[in-house]
Formats: sequence, structure tokens, C-alpha cells
Amino acid sequence: MSRIGLDRRAFIASALALAASGCATPAPGPPPSPPEPAVDLEARPPLREVAAARGLFYGASAISTVLDRDPAFAAAFARECGLLVPDYEAKWDQIQPAPGLFDFSKVNRLVEFARAHGMLFRGHALLWHHQVPSWLPPALASEDPRNILEAHVRRVVEQYRGAVHSWDVVNEAVELNDGRSDGLRNSLWLKSVGPGYLDLAFRVAHEADPGARLSYNDYGLDHAEVWNVRKRVAVLELLRDLRGRDVPIDALGLQAHLTAGLPFDGAGLRAFIRAVAALGLEVYVTELDVIDARLPDDGTRDAKVARLVGDYLGAVLAEPAVKGVITWGLSDKYSWLNSPSAPEARRGDGKPVRGLPLDPEMRRTAMWKALADSLGTRVIGYNSDGRAAPDRQG
Repeated sequence: MSRIGLDRRAFIASALALAASGCATPAPGPPPSPPEPAVDLEARPPLREVAAARGLFYGASAISTVLDRDPAFAAAFARECGLLVPDYEAKWDQIQPAPGLFDFSKVNRLVEFARAHGMLFRGHALLWHHQVPSWLPPALASEDPRNILEAHVRRVVEQYRGAVHSWDVVNEAVELNDGRSDGLRNSLWLKSVGPGYLDLAFRVAHEADPGARLSYNDYGLDHAEVWNVRKRVAVLELLRDLRGRDVPIDALGLQAHLTAGLPFDGAGLRAFIRAVAALGLEVYVTELDVIDARLPDDGTRDAKVARLVGDYLGAVLAEPAVKGVITWGLSDKYSWLNSPSAPEARRGDGKPVRGLPLDPEMRRTAMWKALADSLGTRVIGYNSDGRAAPDRQG
């Protein structure tokens, strides 16, 4: 996700525009609660332990070179995370930069780090319409595209057979703006193979590693804007079609790139998750972070980010189908939201976005506390104001 295309940039830009508009102003909430007594966040158990105590996993994305060159970050990652997912180093342009030439060195380094620290390992992503090598589009046009797709998926999944908890097999296959009745994105895979490319990718991945959980992963499913609701409908229909054809899919990944200031509908999101679960699928929060570009830096910014994360996780973790939470990065020092890949997420005041659990000095943030509180809390219902009513587990 660290390198985004124009469609993802348009998504972020539209989200920020909505956050700034009058129609995006959330309804007034309840009166503020009295301030909580100061707590020493650094003394609390790490997120991986808090999640595991509830039967969940917590993890984050990472880049091999960052783990190697920044020992403080590597130590924090080993402490906090029970799962590691490659940021971009398992994508096609990194894994197979030339036809038939596979380079697993960087992913191998990540697998070794995860194994050394008792972590699960998650693969991301086998098929995406971005981060493809320059040789691939002409090859798809001149050769049998099904053979190219199958050869890549099989080789990569077999390389890590038995070592992977789950794979994002297909990433972001739905794009309503492309105008198809089935909601599918008019990607190079759709153009070259046809809609059956999803079935093929999942079936080959399952053959290559029957023990790995296979996921479909997408963004824009989290907020309450009309287009978010429409996309949830389209994704649910896609999942129903896949299950109806006995495609071996096990889970849906909710990317959860949240935008502070956009309206959030926990009840609608929970209903969507329940519908996904009714298909026999698990649900993972796969790329959680927060764009805070429209929040004033007036001393309330971090608290507002934390409240959004708490509200979001309070809703999704109330559903038994949700098995874990992954943030897209661990420290704001290396957040893709502060990279050239996401110029639309930059703040007008020029300050870095603060949307991850650790700050640049690897200290725990208010968002970390929201994660820890949510992962360690059982939701038993909702208050009259629509907010989650938690019951702390002892």
C-alpha cells in the first residue's frame, strides 16, 4: 500500500474534501467526560499480548530495510506485533521484476524476522493493478495471460508454503466508477483474463498452499458516505458470487484507512460484517491508519484520532467474525501517509500525519491506547447515543 495509484489518491482527496465540507460535520456527541487520570502507557502489556489474551492477533506492515537499519524500530516491532505483513516487498514488481526471474530475498528477511520473534506472517498481495513490472502488460497481451497469472501465484505461494497465516490473493478488484454492472475494476487482469481471474487466482493459491487462509482485500468499506455504502454492497455481492462458485476464499480484509472528520456508522459496518460472516468468511482489519490532515493542531488532534480508532474497533471487534487487527505501519516515522506516495494526505500546516500507534521516537501514542483498550475490551451493546458500551475483561 506504500505506493498508491491515481485511484487511491483520488479516494484520499475526496475523503479529505468531504471532511472539510459542511455535510461531513458529525452530529454533536455527548458532553465530554471528565479527564482520565494519567497512566503510564509504557508500563502496559504490548498489543500482541493484549490481543492474544482475547483470541485475536495484532500486527503491522514492515519493510525489511527499515528493520535492518533501525534497531529501535525493530525492537518496538518485536515487542508490539504478533503478525508481520510486507509493506510492498511481496508485490509483483518486487518479486518477479523480469519474466521468470524471482527475487525472494527481501521477503525471506521478513519471514526470518517474524519466525525469530514468534510472529505470524501474512502475505500481501498476489494480484493488484498497481506495482506491476513494465514487462507484464505487453506479456499479458502477447502470451496466454492465464498461464502468466498461474505461474506467478503458484511460484510465490509455494515458496512460503506452511509459513504463511494468510494471503491477500486479490487486492482492490472493485471500482464502482468503472461503470460495470458487476462492480469490477477495469484492471489489466480483467482486460486480459476476464472476470474469471479472481477464481483462477484463489484456486491456484489454494492448490499451492492448502493451509493458508486466502483473503480478498479492499478499501473504502468503513465510513458512512453513500459511496462507502454502495461499495460494501458491491463487495458483498462479489463475495457471494465467489462462494457460490465454491472458490476457496476464507476471509475479507478491511483496509480501514480512516479519515478523521468523515461520518462513521458503526451499526452499518457491523451489519456488513455480519453479512460477510454469514457466507462463512472471517474478517481481518488489514491496513488500519488515520488521515488527520483536516484536524487542527490545537492539542486535541491525537485525542480525536484515538476516538475514531476506538469507535471503529469498538464496532468491528464486537463481531465474532473479526479475528485480528493490522495497522499499516507501526510508527509515524515510517508511515506511508508521510511519504511522497500520499501527497493528498499532507497537512496544510506542514506537520507530519500522526495516525499510527507509535510516534517517531517509538513512544506509545493516544492511538496505541485506543488500540489496547479496544483489543482488551468486550463490547456488550450500545448506549443510547449509539456509542459502544464496553465491559472490560479482567
